[in-house]
Amino acid sequence: MAKTLDLTGQVFGRLTALSRIEKPGQSKWLCRCQCGNSKEVFAGKLIRKHTQSCGCLHKEIVGAKFSTHRMSNSLEYRAWAGMKARCCRPNAAHYEYYGGRGITVCERWMNSFENFYKDMGPKPSARHSIDRIDVDSHYEPTNCRWATIKQQRRNTRSNRFVQYLGKNVCIAEAAELSGIKQTTLYARLNRGWFGQDLFLPAGCARPSTFSSLAA
Repeated sequence: MAKTLDLTGQVFGRLTALSRIEKPGQSKWLCRCQCGNSKEVFAGKLIRKHTQSCGCLHKEIVGAKFSTHRMSNSLEYRAWAGMKARCCRPNAAHYEYYGGRGITVCERWMNSFENFYKDMGPKPSARHSIDRIDVDSHYEPTNCRWATIKQQRRNTRSNRFVQYLGKNVCIAEAAELSGIKQTTLYARLNRGWFGQDLFLPAGCARPSTFSSLAA
């Protein structure tokens, strides 16, 4: 019969073995943790250093990890977590529009909320959320901004974009800047108008290409 090891008084991490617990088929020890709690631990786990506290050590490590930025309940942290979920978790809402079509989170942001917050800064308001400037590209510092729902609706794959005063803008923004109704701009696009002809005053006929060339 194997001799039972006497661990009385020995220290294992934060645990000090006090006395052996007599139970059939088990070799457990009653231990006192440095924090004051007691815990029953199998002798093998003590010897192999698999258990070194009553559980307080693990809580401290986890607590330190999530308390470094102290923003776990902030709107920015939720935006960061939601961004990762959409790209990495197939069971997340709307995954098919993000990770499902190859949208990823850059390495700098993937495992560091601190980097994300440093690059994006605080939300301007509760109405803002993270938006990708190029909707076919990834979540990364050069392609993301805080935007309102109105701005994001303009920045969708289904939107049409035109050049206005040298700037690439969606139809809705072009209408606001030029004063031409969206319906008029869409109608002109569908008739093959382009360039600055799109922004001629309402009611004007498009100048003939041939007459322009002749002039």
